[in-house]
Amino acid sequence: MDPYSRSLVDMVKGVVHLELPQPPTANLYWRKFRNRMVRSAVATAYKEAVWMLSSRYRLHTADGHLRPLFQTEPVAVTVKWYRGLGRNHQRQGDLDNRLKVLLDALQDSVYTSDGQVVELHAYRIDGDESVVGGRMLVDVVPRVS
Repeated sequence: MDPYSRSLVDMVKGVVHLELPQPPTANLYWRKFRNRMVRSAVATAYKEAVWMLSSRYRLHTADGHLRPLFQTEPVAVTVKWYRGLGRNHQRQGDLDNRLKVLLDALQDSVYTSDGQVVELHAYRIDGDESVVGGRMLVDVVPRVS
């Protein structure tokens, strides 16, 4: 089955599978501009990349707008971070600093608000030498009470 067909099947089941680039660290997320805190250019670029890569999981409304697959229901998120090589060919970065950026980027793309995330499983995976820039495998499913 081709990837596009799989995404349609997943949407019917209410499952989102994404392979995303490694997000910037939370330390680079906010910048001060004219006495206000604004999202940095790096963070904005990452959010836009996630928006494009998750486009197949958004729904079209009758008035032509796009909306996330999960509007109000609670969701469970599983993240596997294959940590890429950083400067000096060392693996760098903390899992928790990447998660906030990732969850914020998924907001309005996959779910309406990151407040909908009621269950979170996160794993940092080192040792795969083929991963140079790092990547995130993300699964989002509705959380059944």
